[in-house]
Amino acid sequence: MANDNTLSIKIEALTADLIKKLRGASKSLDKFSEKAKVVGKKMQSAGIAMSKGITAPLAILGGVALKAAADLETLETSLSVMTGSAKEGKKLLKDLTSFAAKTPFQLEGIGNTAKMLLAFGFTAVDVKENLKSLGDVSAGSGTDLGELGRVFGQVAAAGKLTGERLLQFQERAVPIGPALAKTMGVAESSIKKLVSEGKVSFADFEKAFKSLSEEGGVFEDAMIKQSKTLAGVFSTLKDNVQISLGALGQDIATAFDLRGVAEKLIEKINLET
Repeated sequence: MANDNTLSIKIEALTADLIKKLRGASKSLDKFSEKAKVVGKKMQSAGIAMSKGITAPLAILGGVALKAAADLETLETSLSVMTGSAKEGKKLLKDLTSFAAKTPFQLEGIGNTAKMLLAFGFTAVDVKENLKSLGDVSAGSGTDLGELGRVFGQVAAAGKLTGERLLQFQERAVPIGPALAKTMGVAESSIKKLVSEGKVSFADFEKAFKSLSEEGGVFEDAMIKQSKTLAGVFSTLKDNVQISLGALGQDIATAFDLRGVAEKLIEKINLET
């Protein structure tokens, strides 16, 4: 193993090289500054007065932006793996960020719900379509989006609605019984019997579930209404800022080739230890 002094000299040399690159990247720095201003303007338009004390420390902003970019990249990678296509994963991430930017839900929770649905066998198109009804029912009933998505996925996996799942929806203030009675054209009092006999297929359940958020449904436009509350406004603001910071972080990482620099540093450390 090389002695500590040798390793220290190697790391210092690599660090000096990095500093040299950063000093020479004037165009990249200009781009970074402009991006930071854009983020500042977006936050100001949302009602946040950004003083010099907040915008000045670009290093801090850069660190937060890089973290946001890393989180987005991690989610995109997971979606790409689960859909079996990098192109499909990127497209689904775009749909999820758009959904997050307009709803009272955080991107992290939306992403986890999407991955859960994919794991249950739904396609990327199915995920996008079902998020609308899941979101409205979640916002209207006050049930966690991920929790609701899990029970929804379990019904899909079973291929039918079971008594246990029916009870879970009822416990979460989701009136799936009345919705089923209406869409299936039967008496509400007969739903439990039909469920116990295995006669309520996933297709029957899905149609009834979606009707809850459709025109005339008990949870129609629940996300829109929830997004106008104080909590909803702050949640939407947080997601929009997070998405903007993620874009900024990607630009920083690309401009300074941070992946390449980090890989070289790791390689040097491994060679000298």
